[in-house]
Amino acid sequence: MTGHRELFKALCTEYAGVDGVHVPDGSDRGFGAQAIKINGAVFVMLIQGQLAVKVPAARVRELVDQGQGEPLSAGKTTPMREWVRLTGTPDDVRPVISEAERFVAAQ
Repeated sequence: MTGHRELFKALCTEYAGVDGVHVPDGSDRGFGAQAIKINGAVFVMLIQGQLAVKVPAARVRELVDQGQGEPLSAGKTTPMREWVRLTGTPDDVRPVISEAERFVAAQ
């Protein structure tokens, strides 16, 4: 999605230095290498130029049903229950990223 890479870079800058938050520094490898974590858990990541977030399963279904996201399978045949690839513009997805941060931080 156009603009998601730029938004991810902006998010990394915004979250850098926030207590409990880890932004990628180039040393990360594997799943979540391009991810922002809170309290050690990923809440948003960049996958093939598109942002994906962790939100409750019901919210994933809602976003997919509204055409604002796609199920995230991460190479598996069954989509990951609490993960969705966002398909909206950077302005549209920012509130969902905030939802993801709150959801993961509360776990």
